[in-house]
Amino acid sequence: MDKVQVRSLSAICVTIVALVMLAFYNWTVIQDQIFYTVVSLQETHQPGSGARYVEQPKTAQELIQRLRNTTRSIGLGTTYGMNMSATELEDWQAANPCLSRSELIPMYAERKVAKSLPPNPVWDELFAEYSRYHRVCTKSIRDPKGYFVKKDDSSPCKFLVADVAFGTGLGNKMFTLASGILYAIMTQRVLLVPTTNLVPEFTCEPFPGSSWRLDPETFPTPPEQFVTGDGSWILDAEFSDRVDRAMKREPKVNGTSLGPLAYAVGVTRHEWQPKGRFYCDTEQRAYSQSIWMYTSGCIYTIPKLFAIPSFRPVLEGLFPDRMAMTRVVRSLLLPDNTVWDRVRRIHHVYLSGADRQLGLQVRYRDGREMYNKMNDVVNKRITDCALENGLLPRLTSELNSKLLAATNTSAPNPVVKVFIASLFPGVHESLSKLYVLKPTVSGEDVGLVQITQDETQEFSLEADRQAFTEVILLSLSDHLMVTPMSTFGGLAQSFGALTPWFIDYRSESSTSCERSPTVEVCNQFSIKEYSCPHDSDVNGQRIDQVVDYIKDCPVIDHDLGIQLITDFES
Repeated sequence: MDKVQVRSLSAICVTIVALVMLAFYNWTVIQDQIFYTVVSLQETHQPGSGARYVEQPKTAQELIQRLRNTTRSIGLGTTYGMNMSATELEDWQAANPCLSRSELIPMYAERKVAKSLPPNPVWDELFAEYSRYHRVCTKSIRDPKGYFVKKDDSSPCKFLVADVAFGTGLGNKMFTLASGILYAIMTQRVLLVPTTNLVPEFTCEPFPGSSWRLDPETFPTPPEQFVTGDGSWILDAEFSDRVDRAMKREPKVNGTSLGPLAYAVGVTRHEWQPKGRFYCDTEQRAYSQSIWMYTSGCIYTIPKLFAIPSFRPVLEGLFPDRMAMTRVVRSLLLPDNTVWDRVRRIHHVYLSGADRQLGLQVRYRDGREMYNKMNDVVNKRITDCALENGLLPRLTSELNSKLLAATNTSAPNPVVKVFIASLFPGVHESLSKLYVLKPTVSGEDVGLVQITQDETQEFSLEADRQAFTEVILLSLSDHLMVTPMSTFGGLAQSFGALTPWFIDYRSESSTSCERSPTVEVCNQFSIKEYSCPHDSDVNGQRIDQVVDYIKDCPVIDHDLGIQLITDFES
């Protein structure tokens, strides 16, 4: 065989090898394309304009502008334009009265001792812009169920159904919903709240001209325990598999080529909150292309939102003091007129005119059995804590004759009011014996108020209304003592922007109480490390080593949680 033939044969071999490799590569690509085609066929939908991936905004002002642009693009040339007329607003307010919207914040400012939270104009601007977005989106799609069932994507609006686990108490409901609210705003999703969790039944409609109410009897939400989907929702275990497949196919993607992996995603719970991968940038890029999301649980998770790298710049711009929860509840979770009427009447009759007010929230988790066992210990620690920290006046065994003579001819003694929220009467009885039998060194008079002592926690609309009444009354205190691990007390500290004292329930402890390091409450049972297999810059790292203002919760409160450390203390 001559050299020419050898060279020709070599060239042929090289060509054949190249063709085989090319064919293999093309077949691999075809396989992936088949996978994504099957995925799309399974979903019977390929999301369009409403599901285009856009990078997370870098600043709060950029988020505000994006909401404004979307609202303008939908509202132009429609009867429900970007802004409501004065008549429209007046009609909506008449149909959705909410006295607490104008009356609650001034009552916090009237407290004699507690520090008032300063205004936050950036948050106020964002909330106003998001309210417009919510109104225009809900008006444009008209029927959420019809829009969902048809797998429509004709609007650029996206949606979050924020639910609460069945059988959840008031504090957990409100914390879960507050977390969902902030997530919806951050991801520019229209917030819808199923009425079965009762929160819309005892709070005000938060968005002028719109409604967040969703009827789950007609709207196809996922099963409560997420055991299986109902055909409409992709549960996030499967969604994570799709993310993994996409990243394996093209590991260096910047998010845009992840593709629309689902029209509707239900976020599965772990320890009653979203799983660890929910808080990863890659997953959030994938979620951003879904038109609908559904979340449920009973745990506060706002600290974990601050941990998401792409969310952090906006959240830090919105809440430089980290007072996120207080801003959210005071703007969006206000008591409706039924609850507010109770608050006003009780406050006027029993609490107004106090020179200072102490709030006491006392819970016995195991009910009567724990109360019988721990009542004396807890009462002593409450008293010791209050006296050691100047929350209640010290007692004396002798009358101060000079002070007594002065009070007969001058103004009445200063008054300290103590509002007690507890299912049991023990602390009220204990403090009554002390302050009825003995005078105080300072000459202050102490008044005690407890409006319920039902012994057992109930779960109903009336129970939630009464509990919310007591939460707001607690929040109007100057100082607050709460039960560790109690979201009821945590909700009061959030509304009141108060740094609480935790009553020490530990029988082996020698301390009476411990001051919280922050106004913000604990994200309980939180995974403290990033679980982000596709985000190598943070995967496996402890969150508190990446974000310096996120710390472990105090052991007295919850040693398996994390919390935001605020720059505000009251």
